[in-house]
Amino acid sequence: MNFLWEGPAKIKQEVLIKQYSEGGLKNVKYKSIYISTKSNMDKKAYNKKREWQNIVNKLINLRDIVNLGDVHARQVSEKIGNKFWADVIKAFSDISKCNTPTSATQFLTQPLFHNENIIVGGKTAFIKPWYNKGITLINDITNENGNFYSLEEFNKIYNLKTNFLTYHGITSSIKKKCSKE
Repeated sequence: MNFLWEGPAKIKQEVLIKQYSEGGLKNVKYKSIYISTKSNMDKKAYNKKREWQNIVNKLINLRDIVNLGDVHARQVSEKIGNKFWADVIKAFSDISKCNTPTSATQFLTQPLFHNENIIVGGKTAFIKPWYNKGITLINDITNENGNFYSLEEFNKIYNLKTNFLTYHGITSSIKKKCSKE
């Protein structure tokens, strides 16, 4: 807040953003604007094809950033050398993490992989053959009624050879999380 006052801030940000009736100045939360603006760069880089995207694609795999969970995005942001894109990816991760599902339908639209809500063997899951077949969301392994496919149905639909332990580990973790909600 040095741009408002010379030296340290005289009013806490928590007070600045409150409504007038609560003694605040109805100011915007600058960090939220910063994060939102940065995360929009991710969408722009992913949704429209432009020449500058070739440079971005050399640095990061935008498909993975968008389709994998916030854990993956955070890991990428920590490894990337370009400060601007590291901030963009971290902002995307922060917003993804804040997007807590409030219903079963919303939960089913979350990323299946690198999702802190789906823990198998003490860590987030990633199954490359599934990802390569386009399985990226929790609802990709459920039928139209929201029930998990049987292992046989799943393997037949996606032409995979997933074993029982792998499939059961993922579905059990999701069921466990849903029962806590």
